[in-house]
Amino acid sequence: MGDLIIKPASSGNLKIQDQGGTERISLNTSGVTTFASNTTFSGTGNNIGTATAGTLGSGVTFPAGHVIQAKMHTEQEDLESTNNSTATTTSSSCTLSCTSGNILCVWICGGYTYSAYANSGTHTGMTITVGGTTTQYLTGKYTSNNAIVGWVGSSFVSLSVTTTGDHVVKRAVMRESGSGTARWMTDTHLATCYWTLMEIQPTS
Repeated sequence: MGDLIIKPASSGNLKIQDQGGTERISLNTSGVTTFASNTTFSGTGNNIGTATAGTLGSGVTFPAGHVIQAKMHTEQEDLESTNNSTATTTSSSCTLSCTSGNILCVWICGGYTYSAYANSGTHTGMTITVGGTTTQYLTGKYTSNNAIVGWVGSSFVSLSVTTTGDHVVKRAVMRESGSGTARWMTDTHLATCYWTLMEIQPTS
């Protein structure tokens, strides 16, 4: 059985119309095919070549382990904690809208920790607020045996997202023990804290 060949006249374009006479698919003389409306392909697109334009919709499924979104933030705010209380940034926060089942990773690094009294335990970390509920994550600890200690402050949190919606992150510091004030400082804007937030699709 021979092949069925559909071919326009010389120098003409191949056009396929709907029942109303509206052009839906066209093939020009350069070999470019244009679909004029939404198109659904069943099966697997084994090799679609190079996509030079377009936007992925919210219904697209990414491969496992794929970074869905990332956000960077910088700030210069001095934090001070006394009486075993947690102090958070008041003028700076960063929000990432995440989907339940994915992973949220947050890195904060910069500035320095400082205790004005000996044997003061300084915790660095962050708070994450979702749907009005705030959870505290204190991941770094610096203990001074002298009057003053200065270390670069840092904190990292990786958690499974259980609620779809905005995740509002704030930098935090807490004095765990001792007396006086525990600080996560930027020295009146001479240093900077750098934040990175990522939403990742898990591998399993």
